[in-house]
Amino acid sequence: MGWARSTGARRSLAVVAVAAVLGLTAAMTATPASATIGATVVRTADAGGGTAEISGRLVAPGAASDIGGVTVTLAGVPTSGTSITRTAVTKPDGTFTFRALAGGDWTYTMTAPYQGTTFSSDPVSVPTGQGLTIKLPVFASTGSPAKIKVASWIVWIDVTGDKVAVEQDLSYTNAGTTAYVGTTPVAGASASAKAAVLLPLAPGAGGFQTLGRFEVCCSAVQGASWAHTRPINPGGSSGTLRYEATRPESIAFTAQFPADSITFLVPDGTTVSSPQVTRSGTTTDKNTTYVVYKSGPVKAGGAVTLSFSAPAGSDSGGTPWWLIVLVIGVLVAIVVGEVLVIRRRRASAAGAAVTPKPAPPVKAAEATKPAKPATGPVVTATSASVATAATSTNGAASSTTGRSRAEVLAEELAQLDVKFENGELTDEAAYRRVRESLVRRLVATVESDPKSLA
Repeated sequence: MGWARSTGARRSLAVVAVAAVLGLTAAMTATPASATIGATVVRTADAGGGTAEISGRLVAPGAASDIGGVTVTLAGVPTSGTSITRTAVTKPDGTFTFRALAGGDWTYTMTAPYQGTTFSSDPVSVPTGQGLTIKLPVFASTGSPAKIKVASWIVWIDVTGDKVAVEQDLSYTNAGTTAYVGTTPVAGASASAKAAVLLPLAPGAGGFQTLGRFEVCCSAVQGASWAHTRPINPGGSSGTLRYEATRPESIAFTAQFPADSITFLVPDGTTVSSPQVTRSGTTTDKNTTYVVYKSGPVKAGGAVTLSFSAPAGSDSGGTPWWLIVLVIGVLVAIVVGEVLVIRRRRASAAGAAVTPKPAPPVKAAEATKPAKPATGPVVTATSASVATAATSTNGAASSTTGRSRAEVLAEELAQLDVKFENGELTDEAAYRRVRESLVRRLVATVESDPKSLA
């Protein structure tokens, strides 16, 4: 799956890597157990030697008078090196300024506490020697999700061997006037932080990558969910989570909030099944064709379960070669075993038969007579006899009701091997040629009709 989608909703992995190590962002690893805060160097608001500047203002709804005297924390992350944090206290009108910042490749995020909840800005960058002005909205908070809805939920699924990569792109709408903060505590986060967002995960998920609202503070894996603490503010917001896991038989996508539908995009050739989705055309991304599946409306707490499997492992798209060889080997072993059992039974029956009476003694006169020459041609074990041995039972076997051509060829191959092992075929080179021809015909028959050996 292309991480940077053509829709513009995704950025490069380099930008993701920068944002992922923000001073106040959880350091997500392949198997995180809790949210952790990256190491930072704390400096005062105006410490440093840069020439860039960020000015901002807390914006609260209504005529809020409690936006002065709030400590705003700035987290700065370079493309390489040590991240930093700085603090500044807002003036009575909620304004704040961070000066002497490094510009260029640095990324900055600002956070501020307000009425028991921490609010964050999106990551920003500022050119060297220039200034940037931002607004940091703050709201009263609520633990009720009544006003929250999933406006769009798109799931990209890529299967490679025994691995699955899942990307979830979500857009939220908050029709209320308060920020939703959740009610579930998040392990490793501050005591006041709750899980505003809970997203389903496949077992063993790891290698997390984030975009949008999920880039900023703080996340953890809790059971079968990925938890994120950033509040869902009034209006709209969106975020992306991507991870990898060992491919399970199915994944249940449980909706935290009501959703009009869930859209699944699965590469053409990967088989998926669910009674809750219907096929809805195809789309192409990064030269990969995806089949689109859509579910109906999903209630809060409801789930859409998607079962899927990887494409066949054959380069030609037909029956895998190893499966053909395995089936042929098993069938040949069975046929050879049956032939050997029949031969042993015949041998046992011959041994148990009554011993014939000895022939009468030959008279002396008759003993001196020369032997009468044979009237027929002398038969030797030539290549012709080998070919005859390979086809001697073909007519009878082919006429057996319900037997396929592949079964007939397999039995011919087994009987040819038995004759050679018993010494009935002395021309080994001819035996090898005939045997190779039978094998080629058998493989071609199975490839054209894999069910012929079922």
